[in-house]
Amino acid sequence: MFIIKKIERIFLRYIFSKMSDDDPIPEFGSFHISKSSEATPSNEVAPVVNESTNIISMIENKFKDMTKEDILIFIVSDIIPFIHREAKKCGIEKIFDNYNFRQQQMLPIMKMVLPNVILSKNRTGKDASSLESPILENIEMKSIGIEKLINIMKQSFPFDKQNDPQRRKETLEYNAFVFSIVYEEKTRLVLIAVKSETIVYLNKLLKDLQTKFMKHWEENIAAGKRGGHDAVRLSIKDMLEGDNIWHLWINGLLYKDINSENCISEIKNFQNSVEKPLKKEKTEDQKKAIAAKAKATREANKIKKANAPQPSTDSPN
Repeated sequence: MFIIKKIERIFLRYIFSKMSDDDPIPEFGSFHISKSSEATPSNEVAPVVNESTNIISMIENKFKDMTKEDILIFIVSDIIPFIHREAKKCGIEKIFDNYNFRQQQMLPIMKMVLPNVILSKNRTGKDASSLESPILENIEMKSIGIEKLINIMKQSFPFDKQNDPQRRKETLEYNAFVFSIVYEEKTRLVLIAVKSETIVYLNKLLKDLQTKFMKHWEENIAAGKRGGHDAVRLSIKDMLEGDNIWHLWINGLLYKDINSENCISEIKNFQNSVEKPLKKEKTEDQKKAIAAKAKATREANKIKKANAPQPSTDSPN
């Protein structure tokens, strides 16, 4: 009997979603990066992610003559263990660990901006570093999963354990940030901050959040209450209010050295494209069927009205 963890259930959804052509967005494990292509505010927008479908096609072909029960057994007994083994050969001990899974998605995107970046092997401390061109020894990576691609600007990233003085100090010592939005376990948006002015601005925001947090925490303790949740949250809206420079990767496009105003514009364009898909035009047959149904309803109402008992007009004796 197989025990399927949460992240493995996510992978099962991934496999089944690939059995249809409804999702054109490249997914983890099926894309490669074209380093020569990028989108900036000053040049033509070009796609930077191209889907490689060879492996997926092989899997789909194997699925064609299988029942869903057989597919499930095949995935759990063969595909997932295979991925575990191959990832381990690449130095990734727990590929289906939630944090590792997301960081591995973010890595090729980060390399487009920081070609020498490497991920830390530890779960605590710094998440990544770049020791050459540019030198960034302490990169913080944050990712959040969302249920719907709405209100992206309001999404926020937690910095936990802020009741600990040492943790508050460490929170202000990062020299680069990478923030990602994950939807259905696919990275859809990545904001990368490496410019010193941007880091100074983010640290100021975090310092202000810490001050408000500690005031609330200490008031609760003084009143004999629990301190409360130990995290502060930094929203995309607040991050982009300052006039700073970012690298933005969104839905397959990279915008290098883009200012906050243009970041907001591109995020809103993306959100609008998701929230307001084009309404499908009804076919002629559908229009005729709707008209015929409306006509039949009108005729039925006329017959019903004609057959309804008429009120008596006789005067009482």
